[in-house]
Amino acid sequence: MRRTITTFLGMALLVSALAAPAAAAPETAEDGHLGNIVEELLELNAETSRYDILIEAVLFAADNGVDLLTPLSTVDGLTLFAPTDYAFVKLARELTGDNTIKQDTAFGVIAGILVQAGGGLDGAVELLVDTLTYHVAPVYINTRDRNKGPGEWEMLNGDTLYVRGFMVADTAHRTGKIFKGRTENASNGRIYTMNIVVLPNSLTGGTS
Repeated sequence: MRRTITTFLGMALLVSALAAPAAAAPETAEDGHLGNIVEELLELNAETSRYDILIEAVLFAADNGVDLLTPLSTVDGLTLFAPTDYAFVKLARELTGDNTIKQDTAFGVIAGILVQAGGGLDGAVELLVDTLTYHVAPVYINTRDRNKGPGEWEMLNGDTLYVRGFMVADTAHRTGKIFKGRTENASNGRIYTMNIVVLPNSLTGGTS
């Protein structure tokens, strides 16, 4: 199961690396260096503490055999739609109906639901990776693309993400917003911050 995930991800990233990006890569910062997506996300989190759960989820996948850090660090022309910690809290509350769930327990709640849905740890990891890669586009999406582009983007997991301006939706029609003023360029792409964890078809039963 993990080999299937890794093989699929590797193929998707190879295609993205060979394909032409949707727009020009970001310009180099004044100091001559932009960090990659992982480095920029970690720096953003050190400044804001808004991405603890996203980082925890990626590290959980790595601890269980699926490395997303390397491709996010090395493949050019990616766009990460990064959910905030509160987006994960909202998801945990949405899935359980328990509005008392807080940030420090949200990922544990979500992980428990994934274990149940996936029939065990391996299945949970597969569903988690499917969810995480649903937040990564294998192209560089700039502001013009968001406003005047196709409005539909095939993400690394193969599902469609709907983006128009600051609005975003998954194939189950769950909607959220990209935060204004919270866009970060990286040496290999761009990071947008949003207030929703979009769910892949494997969890919603939808189709792209």
